[in-house]
Amino acid sequence: MGFLYLISAAGLWGLIGPVSKMVFTQGTSPLQTAFWRSTVAAIAFFIHWRIKRFPFPTSPREVWSIILFGVFGVALLEGSYVYAVHFGGAALASVLLYSAPIWVNLSSIVLYKETLPTRRLVSLTTTMIGILGLCLWGANSTYSPEAIVWGLLSGLSYAAFYVAGKIFFHKTHPVAVYAIAFPVGSLTLLPFMFLETRPHLTALFQNATSAPEPIFLGMTSISILGCLFLGIVSTYLPYMLHAAGLKLFHSGRAAIITMVEPLVSVSLAAIFWGEHFSPAGYFFAALVVAGVAIS
Repeated sequence: MGFLYLISAAGLWGLIGPVSKMVFTQGTSPLQTAFWRSTVAAIAFFIHWRIKRFPFPTSPREVWSIILFGVFGVALLEGSYVYAVHFGGAALASVLLYSAPIWVNLSSIVLYKETLPTRRLVSLTTTMIGILGLCLWGANSTYSPEAIVWGLLSGLSYAAFYVAGKIFFHKTHPVAVYAIAFPVGSLTLLPFMFLETRPHLTALFQNATSAPEPIFLGMTSISILGCLFLGIVSTYLPYMLHAAGLKLFHSGRAAIITMVEPLVSVSLAAIFWGEHFSPAGYFFAALVVAGVAIS
């Protein structure tokens, strides 16, 4: 059951990039997609908390730490990842997202003067070579600098989830943490979303007729359904499945199983959107996956 929970979580996470790209084709902006994904997930986590009544943290320091996690771990991750998909495609974004272990290990070296064991050094080096090669020679054409920067930034913010797990989850149930962090993430994204979608709102109030026809804040029915899917199926459910799987599986083996996520995303991006790496690109993408798997 632990294996099934984890493999299901990884597969659902792998749908984020391809589904986000589908939402973009409906005229929905990247930050609008990120905002609604985060908001839908926040509502789902709140309902879960309301039913189960998991205790919230009582320490002001811990509450403020979770709020900061909502800003830098949720809002920054949601926003940077959709921009990575927007500029570079779902395949590249999903692989660069897995630069997260690099940032975790580098912070351990810089902040805590930690000496990494040989296995983690090999993992770090392999992953860095894979990402560097993917960015330089991974595409049949040149990737834009924006795609690489946003992809690496998403990996940096994704690293916050590793840190949050160590700091919060042994004291507070994950649902209670996410019931605070995801609303904070949505509120952080809200002003940026309105700034980005201002042309959509102007066109809407001027009764502009364009295909596809917007029905809510520049969103079509397909983009609304896509954001609901992203919030519930690709955010709330996989976080719950991942937490359940970690109770039954060793964390090291769990990390290997979640490598299914970029593989799912890369495969779907190739099938539905025609996104293909160069032959060298697939080799370097495999190095990224292998580097994280042996960490």
